[in-house]
Amino acid sequence: VDRKKKVKKLLGYKPSLASSEYVLEYTGYAPGGVPPFGHLRSTTVLMDEDLLQYDIVWSACGTAETVFPISPTELLNITAATVGDVKVVKI
Repeated sequence: VDRKKKVKKLLGYKPSLASSEYVLEYTGYAPGGVPPFGHLRSTTVLMDEDLLQYDIVWSACGTAETVFPISPTELLNITAATVGDVKVVKI
């Protein structure tokens, strides 16, 4: 199953690639550095279920060059993310 089908199953609609302008308008951040919270507008956040197996994950922090460490549980609590299988596996 490809990622679009996985995401469609979680969201209930077919996702499409957002333009850079759309991302900036809705989140306040340029693509490549969008953090999972602190957006200008209400934004749906997805979190891959496999992240919950780790003690710490690294998340974007507003630019393509900055990240911060956070526990997956805390990240989930802060973002109210929808959790599911959204990863892409390449064999």
